[in-house]
Amino acid sequence: MEIMNSLNIHDRIILQKAKFMYKVSKGLVPGYITDMFKKDIKSYTNLRTSSTINFTIPRPRLEQFKESISYSGPSIWNKIPQSIRLMKSVESFTSHFIRWLKSQRQNVDP
Repeated sequence: MEIMNSLNIHDRIILQKAKFMYKVSKGLVPGYITDMFKKDIKSYTNLRTSSTINFTIPRPRLEQFKESISYSGPSIWNKIPQSIRLMKSVESFTSHFIRWLKSQRQNVDP
């Protein structure tokens, strides 16, 4: 994927975590992995669409925990616009997420 080649290593890690959380939200990972993440009940906008929910971000006891998928995955997922979360495939999610991520970087970078 040509567009992915323009991502730096930090953004590639964010992309991989976002794709993982997409799969969690769609039930594309084993149940024991899904069970690692708690859905934020207050965030339900449509009970039939699991992708519109946020995940609860656990409280870290150590600063290093913030790099774990248990913490960083929900943190990333909860920031992704609903329209991207609702993509029908991993491929379409990935391409839309990359465009969105790049636009976020452009808005922050001078």
